[in-house]
Amino acid sequence: MKKGDIYKFGFISEYSSLNFKNVLFLGDEWCYPEEGFAVRNYKILILGDLMPVTIDKNLVRYMTPV
Repeated sequence: MKKGDIYKFGFISEYSSLNFKNVLFLGDEWCYPEEGFAVRNYKILILGDLMPVTIDKNLVRYMTPV
């Protein structure tokens, strides 16, 4: 996955707001909790929205390149 690529989410669950949305991949976002290890998250922008969203690695499997 590269910054600037566009992806489409498939069906995640009936409660997800990301179902079938096109998103712009903005890159990795690292989180450093107090426990001292690094957590890799991803920042995306839903096309048409103004604020980016942070997702974890479990949602990446629902993304396909457009």
